[in-house]
Amino acid sequence: MSGELRSKSSIAFLWDLLGNFGGQIVRLILSIFLARMLTPSDFGSVAMALVFISVGHVFIQMGLSSALIQSDDNSDLTYSSVFFLNITSAVLLSIILFVGSPLIARFYHTEEVVSLLRWLSLSLIFSSLTVVHIAILSKELNFKLLSVRSLAAQVSGGLMAVILAYFGFGVYALVFQHVFSSIVAAILVWSLVSWRPKVEFSFDEIRRLFRFSFYVFTATSLNKLIAQLDSLIIGRLFSANTLGFYNRALGLNNLITQNTSTSLGKVFFPRHGQY
Repeated sequence: MSGELRSKSSIAFLWDLLGNFGGQIVRLILSIFLARMLTPSDFGSVAMALVFISVGHVFIQMGLSSALIQSDDNSDLTYSSVFFLNITSAVLLSIILFVGSPLIARFYHTEEVVSLLRWLSLSLIFSSLTVVHIAILSKELNFKLLSVRSLAAQVSGGLMAVILAYFGFGVYALVFQHVFSSIVAAILVWSLVSWRPKVEFSFDEIRRLFRFSFYVFTATSLNKLIAQLDSLIIGRLFSANTLGFYNRALGLNNLITQNTSTSLGKVFFPRHGQY
């Protein structure tokens, strides 16, 4: 690895680490305020819906973001093809969740999950608008902008949740926290990245990327399903109140155990072929 690349990677790692820890700390501080105004059951009900939203994000990207980062043959046609495929997948998945939310609520024995899941599914659409832009910034090792964007979105969404909770919106304060954060994140990333999609699409470009993305998608989807399995089981067998307590404790644990390794993986992944 050259000295310049080593220096750039080190700076990228520090910025991503700052973004990860900063985001966790922001969420922790905001959750303390929210815990004073909301009940553990509110947190648990939202966690039930977020199981499907979290898995949905993986199916929207289909590993194509990683493929874009790894490929050196990307063109505007490549980026535009992935962009429109992501949006199409997000819209279709949102419709599926909207229609299927009563079945999910029946699984949890909690009717409230229907409206929560329908509102939260909007975040999938807004997030799909940022997949290509984030891949471009990651490919450039521009984790400073990614971290600033992430922190700004989380702070904005968290403050919105605190305000709504104060005025008695209850569990929907947490719902709109996620939706509003995804909106702010989309606006910021579009203002930070100059690339804009063109009205063009190529199945050949998607197939080329899918030779790599298929394996990423398979591994990521399995990991995500396993990671969400505990929340799914707790939400099914116990109460939303119990899941709320568990979800808060899990967030505190992740503050230390996940951030460092996650940052290392994201920083070294874009340039592993150049060492």
